[in-house]
Amino acid sequence: VYKRQLNSFSTALMIAIGRTWQNLMVSVVATNAKLRERTVRILREAAELEDSAARELLEQTGGDLKAAIVSSLGEVPPARAAELLEAQDGSVRNAIAAAHGASQGGPA
Repeated sequence: VYKRQLNSFSTALMIAIGRTWQNLMVSVVATNAKLRERTVRILREAAELEDSAARELLEQTGGDLKAAIVSSLGEVPPARAAELLEAQDGSVRNAIAAAHGASQGGPA
């Protein structure tokens, strides 16, 4: 019972602080081969990309999964995605919204 409550609490916390996108944990620091493969899988699922496109985008972002997601879904270059994430305190959702707002002439 306690483990379920703790899992629910930690999941809610991760969502609240912007470490998830949809139902995926996106604050993964790929420090080994297993985690690098996980970032590819998460990016493929989040952005509906083919394996090769996901790998290429992760390479362009230096392995930064959040920046890769924002770049793909926000339709901005990787460097701009990183800027948007920084401006939005690491929130993928807010960075994508800002990317779409900026591309439509709205505030970044």
